[in-house]
Amino acid sequence: RLADVERNAKLADALPLVHFILKLDWQSSDGEGFELDMIRTLRAMMANSGKAYWCFPHDLEKLQVWLDMCGICNDGKPLSTHPNMIFAVHIDHPLRFKHLEGDLMAAIVERGLPVGLMTQFFAGSIAPYSLAGTLAMSTAANLLELVLAQAIRPGAPCVWGGTAAAHNFQKDDGSYGGLERAMLSVGLAEMARHLGLPCSVSPGCGTEVSRIDVQCGIESTLNNMAAVFGPTHMALGLGSLAEGWGMGAEKILIDHEVIASLLRVRAGINTSEKYLAAAAIDRVGWAQGQPFKNDPLTHELMDSGEHHYGTIFDRYAMWAIMNWRSPRTPDDFDWDKLNRKTMLERAHEKVEKLIAGHKSTVPESRIEALDSYVREKEETLRGGSLAVSR
Repeated sequence: RLADVERNAKLADALPLVHFILKLDWQSSDGEGFELDMIRTLRAMMANSGKAYWCFPHDLEKLQVWLDMCGICNDGKPLSTHPNMIFAVHIDHPLRFKHLEGDLMAAIVERGLPVGLMTQFFAGSIAPYSLAGTLAMSTAANLLELVLAQAIRPGAPCVWGGTAAAHNFQKDDGSYGGLERAMLSVGLAEMARHLGLPCSVSPGCGTEVSRIDVQCGIESTLNNMAAVFGPTHMALGLGSLAEGWGMGAEKILIDHEVIASLLRVRAGINTSEKYLAAAAIDRVGWAQGQPFKNDPLTHELMDSGEHHYGTIFDRYAMWAIMNWRSPRTPDDFDWDKLNRKTMLERAHEKVEKLIAGHKSTVPESRIEALDSYVREKEETLRGGSLAVSR
Protein backbone atom coordinates (compact mmCIF):
# COMPACT_ATOMS: atom_id res chain seq x y z
CA ARG A 1 0.00 0.00 0.00
CA LEU A 2 1.05 3.59 -0.58
CA ALA A 3 0.75 4.29 3.16
CA ASP A 4 3.18 1.45 3.89
CA VAL A 5 5.77 3.00 1.58
CA GLU A 6 5.45 6.31 3.45
CA ARG A 7 5.73 4.60 6.85
CA ASN A 8 8.71 2.49 5.87
CA ALA A 9 10.49 5.51 4.38
CA LYS A 10 10.01 7.46 7.61
CA LEU A 11 11.28 4.52 9.64
CA ALA A 12 14.33 4.03 7.42
CA ASP A 13 15.05 7.74 7.65
CA ALA A 14 15.17 7.45 11.45
CA LEU A 15 17.49 4.42 11.67
CA PRO A 16 21.20 5.31 11.86
CA LEU A 17 22.55 2.20 10.11
CA VAL A 18 20.34 2.70 7.06
CA HIS A 19 22.10 4.66 4.31
CA PHE A 20 20.17 3.49 1.22
CA ILE A 21 16.48 2.82 0.67
CA LEU A 22 15.60 0.06 -1.77
CA LYS A 23 12.23 0.11 -3.51
CA LEU A 24 11.25 -2.41 -6.13
CA ASP A 25 9.03 -1.27 -8.99
CA TRP A 26 5.99 -3.29 -7.96
CA GLN A 27 2.32 -2.40 -8.05
CA SER A 28 0.76 -1.56 -4.70
CA SER A 29 -2.38 -3.37 -3.55
CA ASP A 30 -4.40 -0.14 -3.39
CA GLY A 31 -2.96 1.37 -6.56
CA GLU A 32 -4.39 2.37 -9.93
CA GLY A 33 -2.01 0.65 -12.31
CA PHE A 34 1.70 -0.06 -12.52
CA GLU A 35 2.85 3.24 -14.04
CA LEU A 36 0.86 5.44 -11.68
CA ASP A 37 1.86 3.32 -8.69
CA MET A 38 5.53 3.58 -9.49
CA ILE A 39 5.48 7.38 -9.62
CA ARG A 40 3.33 7.79 -6.52
CA THR A 41 5.32 5.33 -4.42
CA LEU A 42 8.60 6.93 -5.48
CA ARG A 43 7.21 10.28 -4.42
CA ALA A 44 6.09 8.79 -1.08
CA MET A 45 9.59 7.45 -0.47
CA MET A 46 11.52 10.50 -1.61
CA ALA A 47 9.33 13.03 0.23
CA ASN A 48 9.84 11.22 3.54
CA SER A 49 13.54 10.42 3.47
CA GLY A 50 16.60 12.23 2.22
CA LYS A 51 18.76 9.11 2.09
CA ALA A 52 20.15 7.56 -1.10
CA TYR A 53 18.36 4.93 -3.18
CA TRP A 54 18.89 1.49 -4.67
CA CYS A 55 16.92 1.49 -7.93
CA PHE A 56 15.59 -1.52 -9.84
CA PRO A 57 14.11 -0.10 -13.08
CA HIS A 58 12.13 -2.58 -15.19
CA ASP A 59 12.84 -0.91 -18.53
CA LEU A 60 14.18 2.27 -20.10
CA GLU A 61 10.95 4.15 -19.50
CA LYS A 62 11.03 3.36 -15.78
CA LEU A 63 14.71 4.24 -15.72
CA GLN A 64 13.87 7.70 -17.01
CA VAL A 65 11.34 8.20 -14.22
CA TRP A 66 13.98 7.20 -11.65
CA LEU A 67 16.47 9.60 -13.26
CA ASP A 68 13.96 12.46 -13.28
CA MET A 69 12.94 12.02 -9.67
CA CYS A 70 16.48 11.36 -8.39
CA GLY A 71 17.50 14.53 -10.21
CA ILE A 72 14.81 16.49 -8.36
CA CYS A 73 16.14 15.09 -5.08
CA ASN A 74 19.69 16.09 -5.97
CA ASP A 75 18.81 19.80 -5.72
CA GLY A 76 20.43 20.79 -9.01
CA LYS A 77 23.68 18.88 -8.58
CA PRO A 78 24.63 16.60 -11.50
CA LEU A 79 23.86 12.95 -10.83
CA SER A 80 27.11 11.92 -12.50
CA THR A 81 29.26 13.81 -9.99
CA HIS A 82 26.95 13.65 -6.97
CA PRO A 83 25.07 10.35 -7.35
CA ASN A 84 22.31 9.75 -4.81
CA MET A 85 21.47 6.30 -6.14
CA ILE A 86 22.80 2.99 -7.41
CA PHE A 87 21.04 1.41 -10.39
CA ALA A 88 20.81 -2.38 -10.33
CA VAL A 89 21.11 -4.40 -13.53
CA HIS A 90 20.17 -8.06 -13.21
CA ILE A 91 21.27 -11.09 -15.24
CA ASP A 92 20.74 -14.80 -14.62
CA HIS A 93 23.36 -16.46 -16.84
CA PRO A 94 27.10 -15.82 -17.28
CA LEU A 95 26.93 -16.44 -21.05
CA ARG A 96 23.74 -14.60 -21.87
CA PHE A 97 22.90 -10.91 -21.66
CA LYS A 98 19.40 -9.96 -22.78
CA HIS A 99 18.80 -6.88 -24.93
CA LEU A 100 16.84 -5.11 -22.17
CA GLU A 101 19.60 -5.59 -19.59
CA GLY A 102 22.16 -4.42 -22.13
CA ASP A 103 20.15 -1.32 -22.96
CA LEU A 104 19.72 -0.52 -19.25
CA MET A 105 23.43 -1.03 -18.60
CA ALA A 106 24.38 1.26 -21.48
CA ALA A 107 21.92 3.97 -20.47
CA ILE A 108 23.17 3.96 -16.87
CA VAL A 109 26.89 3.70 -17.52
CA GLU A 110 26.94 6.25 -20.34
CA ARG A 111 25.61 8.80 -17.85
CA GLY A 112 28.47 8.04 -15.47
CA LEU A 113 26.15 6.57 -12.84
CA PRO A 114 27.01 3.70 -10.45
CA VAL A 115 25.80 0.20 -11.31
CA GLY A 116 24.85 -2.55 -8.89
CA LEU A 117 25.80 -5.87 -10.48
CA MET A 118 22.90 -8.18 -9.61
CA THR A 119 22.94 -11.91 -10.33
CA GLN A 120 20.73 -14.75 -9.08
CA PHE A 121 21.58 -18.44 -9.11
CA PHE A 122 20.16 -21.50 -7.39
CA ALA A 123 22.40 -24.48 -6.74
CA GLY A 124 20.93 -27.58 -8.37
CA SER A 125 18.68 -25.87 -10.93
CA ILE A 126 20.13 -22.96 -12.88
CA ALA A 127 23.58 -23.54 -11.37
CA PRO A 128 25.54 -26.70 -10.41
CA TYR A 129 24.41 -28.56 -7.29
CA SER A 130 27.77 -27.93 -5.62
CA LEU A 131 28.14 -24.61 -3.81
CA ALA A 132 31.55 -24.03 -5.37
CA GLY A 133 30.07 -24.49 -8.84
CA THR A 134 27.26 -22.05 -8.05
CA LEU A 135 29.78 -19.54 -6.73
CA ALA A 136 31.81 -19.93 -9.94
CA MET A 137 28.74 -19.20 -12.10
CA SER A 138 27.81 -16.20 -9.93
CA THR A 139 31.34 -14.87 -10.21
CA ALA A 140 31.35 -15.32 -13.98
CA ALA A 141 28.03 -13.50 -14.32
CA ASN A 142 29.29 -10.60 -12.21
CA LEU A 143 32.42 -10.45 -14.32
CA LEU A 144 30.31 -10.34 -17.49
CA GLU A 145 28.42 -7.32 -16.19
CA LEU A 146 31.63 -5.71 -14.96
CA VAL A 147 33.43 -6.15 -18.29
CA LEU A 148 30.46 -4.81 -20.24
CA ALA A 149 30.24 -1.75 -18.01
CA GLN A 150 33.96 -1.05 -18.43
CA ALA A 151 33.76 -1.58 -22.20
CA ILE A 152 31.02 1.04 -22.41
CA ARG A 153 32.76 3.51 -20.12
CA PRO A 154 36.21 2.69 -18.71
CA GLY A 155 36.29 3.34 -14.99
CA ALA A 156 32.51 3.04 -14.60
CA PRO A 157 31.68 2.69 -10.88
CA CYS A 158 30.32 -0.79 -10.13
CA VAL A 159 29.21 -2.62 -6.98
CA TRP A 160 29.71 -6.39 -6.96
CA GLY A 161 26.73 -8.36 -5.67
CA GLY A 162 23.82 -10.65 -6.24
CA THR A 163 21.98 -13.56 -4.70
CA ALA A 164 22.81 -17.25 -4.66
CA ALA A 165 21.04 -20.02 -2.75
CA ALA A 166 20.23 -23.71 -2.86
CA HIS A 167 17.34 -24.99 -4.94
CA ASN A 168 14.53 -26.48 -2.87
CA PHE A 169 13.37 -29.54 -4.81
CA GLN A 170 10.24 -29.93 -2.67
CA LYS A 171 8.79 -26.58 -3.71
CA ASP A 172 10.84 -26.39 -6.94
CA ASP A 173 12.19 -22.93 -6.20
CA GLY A 174 15.11 -21.25 -4.51
CA SER A 175 15.60 -21.66 -0.77
CA TYR A 176 16.33 -18.12 0.40
CA GLY A 177 16.29 -19.01 4.08
CA GLY A 178 18.74 -21.89 3.86
CA LEU A 179 22.21 -21.56 5.32
CA GLU A 180 23.62 -22.13 1.82
CA ARG A 181 22.55 -18.61 0.98
CA ALA A 182 24.59 -17.23 3.86
CA MET A 183 27.61 -19.28 2.79
CA LEU A 184 27.33 -18.19 -0.83
CA SER A 185 26.94 -14.54 0.23
CA VAL A 186 30.27 -14.78 2.03
CA GLY A 187 31.77 -16.44 -1.04
CA LEU A 188 30.60 -13.64 -3.33
CA ALA A 189 31.97 -11.06 -0.90
CA GLU A 190 35.32 -12.85 -0.76
CA MET A 191 35.52 -12.73 -4.56
CA ALA A 192 34.78 -9.00 -4.47
CA ARG A 193 37.55 -8.47 -1.94
CA HIS A 194 39.94 -10.49 -4.09
CA LEU A 195 39.15 -8.19 -7.02
CA GLY A 196 39.25 -5.02 -4.93
CA LEU A 197 35.58 -4.13 -5.54
CA PRO A 198 32.84 -2.88 -3.22
CA CYS A 199 30.24 -5.53 -2.53
CA SER A 200 26.57 -5.75 -1.61
CA VAL A 201 24.51 -8.73 -0.47
CA SER A 202 20.84 -8.93 0.46
CA PRO A 203 20.57 -10.69 3.85
CA GLY A 204 17.23 -9.10 4.66
CA CYS A 205 15.47 -11.29 2.08
CA GLY A 206 16.89 -14.41 3.74
CA THR A 207 13.75 -15.83 5.31
CA GLU A 208 11.13 -17.97 3.64
CA VAL A 209 8.26 -17.32 6.04
CA SER A 210 5.77 -14.46 5.84
CA ARG A 211 5.49 -13.95 9.60
CA ILE A 212 7.89 -12.83 12.31
CA ASP A 213 8.49 -16.04 14.24
CA VAL A 214 11.36 -18.23 15.45
CA GLN A 215 12.21 -19.53 11.97
CA CYS A 216 12.21 -15.99 10.61
CA GLY A 217 14.59 -14.90 13.37
CA ILE A 218 17.02 -17.78 12.86
CA GLU A 219 17.12 -17.51 9.07
CA SER A 220 17.44 -13.73 9.07
CA THR A 221 20.20 -13.78 11.69
CA LEU A 222 22.21 -16.40 9.78
CA ASN A 223 22.08 -14.25 6.66
CA ASN A 224 22.77 -11.03 8.57
CA MET A 225 25.82 -12.70 10.10
CA ALA A 226 27.09 -13.48 6.61
CA ALA A 227 26.72 -9.82 5.68
CA VAL A 228 28.41 -8.46 8.79
CA PHE A 229 31.26 -10.96 9.16
CA GLY A 230 31.89 -11.35 5.45
CA PRO A 231 33.83 -8.59 3.65
CA THR A 232 30.60 -6.84 2.64
CA HIS A 233 30.07 -3.10 2.28
CA MET A 234 26.28 -2.96 1.84
CA ALA A 235 23.50 -5.17 3.19
CA LEU A 236 20.21 -4.89 1.30
CA GLY A 237 16.64 -5.88 2.03
CA LEU A 238 16.24 -5.23 5.75
CA GLY A 239 12.69 -5.94 6.84
CA SER A 240 11.89 -8.42 4.09
CA LEU A 241 9.62 -11.42 4.61
CA ALA A 242 8.68 -14.37 2.40
CA GLU A 243 11.90 -14.21 0.34
CA GLY A 244 11.47 -10.50 -0.30
CA TRP A 245 7.85 -10.69 -1.46
CA GLY A 246 6.70 -8.97 1.73
CA MET A 247 7.92 -6.30 4.09
CA GLY A 248 7.25 -5.46 7.73
CA ALA A 249 8.08 -2.29 9.63
CA GLU A 250 8.76 -4.27 12.81
CA LYS A 251 11.02 -6.61 10.83
CA ILE A 252 12.99 -3.60 9.55
CA LEU A 253 13.63 -2.54 13.13
CA ILE A 254 14.46 -6.06 14.33
CA ASP A 255 16.94 -6.57 11.46
CA HIS A 256 18.48 -3.21 12.30
CA GLU A 257 18.88 -4.26 15.95
CA VAL A 258 20.42 -7.60 14.98
CA ILE A 259 22.93 -5.97 12.64
CA ALA A 260 23.84 -3.40 15.30
CA SER A 261 24.49 -6.27 17.73
CA LEU A 262 26.57 -8.17 15.17
CA LEU A 263 28.61 -5.07 14.38
CA ARG A 264 29.43 -4.77 18.06
CA VAL A 265 30.61 -8.39 18.11
CA ARG A 266 32.68 -7.77 14.97
CA ALA A 267 34.34 -4.77 16.60
CA GLY A 268 35.73 -7.13 19.24
CA ILE A 269 37.21 -6.43 22.67
CA ASN A 270 39.31 -3.29 23.02
CA THR A 271 42.55 -4.30 24.74
CA SER A 272 44.17 -0.86 24.90
CA GLU A 273 45.77 0.21 28.16
CA LYS A 274 42.72 2.13 29.37
CA TYR A 275 40.33 -0.70 28.56
CA LEU A 276 42.51 -3.32 30.30
CA ALA A 277 41.55 -1.28 33.36
CA ALA A 278 44.64 -1.94 35.47
CA ALA A 279 44.19 1.46 37.14
CA ALA A 280 40.58 0.71 38.00
CA ILE A 281 41.48 -2.69 39.44
CA ASP A 282 44.21 -1.03 41.49
CA ARG A 283 41.80 1.62 42.80
CA VAL A 284 39.21 -0.91 43.91
CA GLY A 285 41.67 -3.32 45.44
CA TRP A 286 40.06 -5.87 47.77
CA ALA A 287 36.75 -4.07 48.20
CA GLN A 288 33.72 -6.37 48.65
CA GLY A 289 30.35 -6.31 46.89
CA GLN A 290 30.08 -4.52 43.53
CA PRO A 291 32.73 -1.83 43.89
CA PHE A 292 33.18 -1.12 40.16
CA LYS A 293 29.69 0.38 39.90
CA ASN A 294 31.00 3.72 41.15
CA ASP A 295 34.48 3.55 39.64
CA PRO A 296 35.38 6.52 37.38
CA LEU A 297 36.11 4.19 34.43
CA THR A 298 32.57 2.79 34.64
CA HIS A 299 31.08 6.27 34.41
CA GLU A 300 33.46 7.24 31.61
CA LEU A 301 32.58 4.24 29.44
CA MET A 302 28.88 3.99 30.29
CA ASP A 303 27.75 5.62 27.02
CA SER A 304 30.72 4.61 24.88
CA GLY A 305 29.12 1.52 23.33
CA GLU A 306 31.42 -0.83 25.25
CA HIS A 307 28.33 -2.73 26.38
CA HIS A 308 25.51 -3.26 23.87
CA TYR A 309 22.00 -3.61 25.26
CA GLY A 310 19.91 -2.87 22.17
CA THR A 311 16.59 -1.06 22.36
CA ILE A 312 14.00 -3.82 21.95
CA PHE A 313 15.60 -6.77 23.73
CA ASP A 314 14.04 -7.88 27.03
CA ARG A 315 16.92 -7.63 29.51
CA TYR A 316 14.82 -7.75 32.66
CA ALA A 317 13.01 -11.11 32.68
CA MET A 318 15.16 -12.76 35.36
CA TRP A 319 15.18 -9.54 37.38
CA ALA A 320 11.39 -9.57 37.26
CA ILE A 321 11.33 -13.17 38.51
CA MET A 322 13.75 -12.54 41.34
CA ASN A 323 11.90 -9.40 42.44
CA TRP A 324 8.31 -10.58 41.95
CA ARG A 325 7.63 -10.77 45.66
CA SER A 326 9.20 -12.17 48.77
CA PRO A 327 8.97 -14.92 49.81
CA ARG A 328 8.71 -16.44 46.32
CA THR A 329 6.54 -19.45 45.50
CA PRO A 330 6.64 -21.80 42.48
CA ASP A 331 3.79 -19.81 40.92
CA ASP A 332 6.05 -16.76 40.75
CA PHE A 333 8.03 -18.46 37.99
CA ASP A 334 5.05 -18.65 35.63
CA TRP A 335 6.27 -16.57 32.68
CA ASP A 336 2.74 -15.62 31.71
CA LYS A 337 2.29 -13.92 35.08
CA LEU A 338 5.34 -11.78 34.48
CA ASN A 339 3.48 -10.16 31.58
CA ARG A 340 6.68 -9.20 29.81
CA LYS A 341 6.29 -7.80 26.30
CA THR A 342 7.68 -9.84 23.44
CA MET A 343 10.35 -8.46 21.12
CA LEU A 344 7.72 -8.08 18.41
CA GLU A 345 5.50 -6.03 20.73
CA ARG A 346 8.42 -3.86 21.78
CA ALA A 347 9.44 -3.43 18.14
CA HIS A 348 5.89 -2.40 17.22
CA GLU A 349 5.81 0.23 19.96
CA LYS A 350 9.16 1.67 18.91
CA VAL A 351 8.18 1.68 15.23
CA GLU A 352 5.02 3.64 15.98
CA LYS A 353 6.98 6.06 18.16
CA LEU A 354 9.66 6.65 15.50
CA ILE A 355 7.12 7.17 12.74
CA ALA A 356 4.92 9.46 14.83
CA GLY A 357 7.91 11.56 15.83
CA HIS A 358 9.52 11.61 12.38
CA LYS A 359 10.69 15.00 11.22
CA SER A 360 11.55 14.92 7.56
CA THR A 361 14.83 16.47 6.51
CA VAL A 362 13.53 16.82 2.95
CA PRO A 363 13.20 20.51 2.03
CA GLU A 364 9.69 21.73 1.27
CA SER A 365 10.86 23.02 -2.10
CA ARG A 366 11.94 19.50 -3.08
CA ILE A 367 8.58 18.06 -2.01
CA GLU A 368 6.79 20.69 -4.10
CA ALA A 369 8.97 19.82 -7.11
CA LEU A 370 8.18 16.11 -6.65
CA ASP A 371 4.47 16.88 -6.40
CA SER A 372 4.62 18.94 -9.58
CA TYR A 373 6.38 16.11 -11.42
CA VAL A 374 3.83 13.56 -10.19
CA ARG A 375 0.91 15.71 -11.32
CA GLU A 376 2.46 16.16 -14.76
CA LYS A 377 2.98 12.43 -15.16
CA GLU A 378 -0.52 11.66 -13.93
CA GLU A 379 -2.01 14.00 -16.52
CA THR A 380 -0.01 12.24 -19.20
CA LEU A 381 -1.04 8.77 -18.05
CA ARG A 382 -4.66 9.45 -17.18
CA GLY A 383 -5.62 12.70 -18.81
CA GLY A 384 -6.19 14.19 -15.37
CA SER A 385 -4.42 14.63 -12.06
CA LEU A 386 -4.75 12.62 -8.87
CA ALA A 387 -4.60 14.03 -5.38
CA VAL A 388 -1.05 13.76 -4.06
CA SER A 389 -0.78 12.47 -0.49
CA ARG A 390 1.12 14.88 1.72
